[in-house]
Amino acid sequence: MLSEFLLAEMNRLGTQDALPLHRQLYEALRRAMLDGKLGAGERLPSSRDLAEDLSLSRNTVVAAINQLSVEGYLASRVGSGTYVNDNVPRAAPSRGARHGGQPATLQAGRLSTRGIALSTTFCATELEVQPFTPGMVDFSAFPVAL
Repeated sequence: MLSEFLLAEMNRLGTQDALPLHRQLYEALRRAMLDGKLGAGERLPSSRDLAEDLSLSRNTVVAAINQLSVEGYLASRVGSGTYVNDNVPRAAPSRGARHGGQPATLQAGRLSTRGIALSTTFCATELEVQPFTPGMVDFSAFPVAL
């Protein structure tokens, strides 16, 4: 059942974007957790079983599972397996809830063109990976009003 959902989701992702296989599997597993198809505390199949069911390389499966573990979606227990974390990270807040609850357009009035461009791009609170995200600047704590 899980393998069928993952294959369908990966097929959908593969036709929309040219994502690598490990990223397609990552997105499919993440979607399964966020949609409730994989509940909190539920055990994932072993990486070998999952690789065989999905006809993927084990390295591809391990890369996706490792990324989900790093992000807090999965928890590994030595000798027991990999489980969906009890407190799966929630979806990102809406874009208008940035900068202390005020929309960016209201506070961007006195900024330079570069400042407006930076303040209207994604901040770290809107990303699925929040800490130490390369290439993304977090302006949520910047005193824009000053």
